[in-house]
Amino acid sequence: MKLTKFATYATVFIILFSCNKTTGPVFPDVTTTEAELANFQVIIADYDSVVFKSNDNLLIKNKDVYGILLGSLVNGVFESEQAIAPVFFNAGDKYKLGFEIPAKVDKEIYQKNYVIRFKMTDDSYIDINASVDFYKYPYENAEIFLTKEEVESFADRCQDIAVKESKLYFFGGGGGWPGEYDLTSKTKMLYPDYGGGDFMTANESYAFYNGGPIQIVRYNIEKDSVDITFFISSPLSVEFSLVGLAVYNSQLYVLYKEYETRHLFLAQMSLDFETIKTFDLESGDTGWPYFLSISGDIAFFYDYINYNINRFDLSSNSYLEPIKSPTLDLTGMDFYEDRFYYSDWNRKAIFSIPLSDLMD
Repeated sequence: MKLTKFATYATVFIILFSCNKTTGPVFPDVTTTEAELANFQVIIADYDSVVFKSNDNLLIKNKDVYGILLGSLVNGVFESEQAIAPVFFNAGDKYKLGFEIPAKVDKEIYQKNYVIRFKMTDDSYIDINASVDFYKYPYENAEIFLTKEEVESFADRCQDIAVKESKLYFFGGGGGWPGEYDLTSKTKMLYPDYGGGDFMTANESYAFYNGGPIQIVRYNIEKDSVDITFFISSPLSVEFSLVGLAVYNSQLYVLYKEYETRHLFLAQMSLDFETIKTFDLESGDTGWPYFLSISGDIAFFYDYINYNINRFDLSSNSYLEPIKSPTLDLTGMDFYEDRFYYSDWNRKAIFSIPLSDLMD
């Protein structure tokens, strides 16, 4: 009988002790606001990279953020791409919330809308939208001239371009045709294709494009027909290929490269293909040049190996320092009204930046 009583008292004691035990951690009240969490930087670090980084003055009252997700909305549903844990630092009577989230995109993407989701300790969340314009690297003044969707309406992508008033002259990439696109009526007209072409330039009277490695076609815009075809020749009489065309000051400039000697030449011609002068550009570090445009007596051409734009001063017959290309996949460029226009092969869009951004 005594043993039974003792057992009963012991059971009661254990039950009472268990009821008073703490069942889990105590979470702080959620006091952080959306405005406070929006205090971060969006740093475009490369052509295809971005970093979301908290500012030093992102201060909050409580440690009420327990997770940070980077993602985007797909058909209205949040899809997470990566997750990190927040870091807190004491800052007087507040906490500094620290985070740094790097992200990369495919090279076809030039704009992306991100969502940073802050998971709160009460199981709620706060979403902050962040739009990233990757085409603004490395020139923050870059603008979209024609979107991917509009370019695809007249050419799958552009291999080379020329911009003149209300017209875009283009050579379609990937076996496409040369032609013109009316920027007002949104209609296109294709020119006769001579096969194997890549390069295009134009002024108010003529469009010039190549048909194969050494043939240049002149299309008479007023007569709506080809009126001259011309075959260029090299001073060294070895195998070579045309790699760029530009009209500047009512003259035609032809950039061509010799394969065996790796000489690079720039021929200055009349619009009727009479040679005026030939510049020997062999002395510069030209990499693998493609495309040509000229402004202020400076010839610009793209270095496909080093991802630079090389600059050659026609007045002093010398190179200037190369500058960073606005894209890794430049396919066509032109100057018009103090802006530099360029096509991007992978992004399929056409962009522009102020000419002043390319000058020292």
